[in-house]
Amino acid sequence: MTVRQQWGLVFGIVAVLGGALTAAVKLFGSELFPVTVGSEAPDFRAKDLRTGREVSLVQDYRGQVVLLNIWATWCEPCKIEMASIEALHKAYGSRGLKVVAVSIDDYVSEDSIRSFAKGLGLTFDILHDPSHTIDRSYQTT
Repeated sequence: MTVRQQWGLVFGIVAVLGGALTAAVKLFGSELFPVTVGSEAPDFRAKDLRTGREVSLVQDYRGQVVLLNIWATWCEPCKIEMASIEALHKAYGSRGLKVVAVSIDDYVSEDSIRSFAKGLGLTFDILHDPSHTIDRSYQTT
């Protein structure tokens, strides 16, 4: 096989793979990327650590502007961003912004999550989803 034929074969394989990827995104896009700009937010249920009751995004926050933060106590970037999120909550909470932070901790107790939030001075809604349902719904890592 000549060098020209080898490059032709490589180009053909790349073209087939590119076509297959494009077709897969077209066919399965809503499953691959369920949350997009302008799409309806997937519902989830999680325990409100202040009230102890289970809340639903759709039922309890319908019609509100929501900043949804998925975090964990072991996540270093999450710890850093909490001060900024609290500042947003204080600046815009009275104007309708609802900040909802969902902890996905599964090896930490709810008391530890509450203590963590209290230690950072967080005053917005802190929810807990140890089942990681929200991870799957929003495809977070």
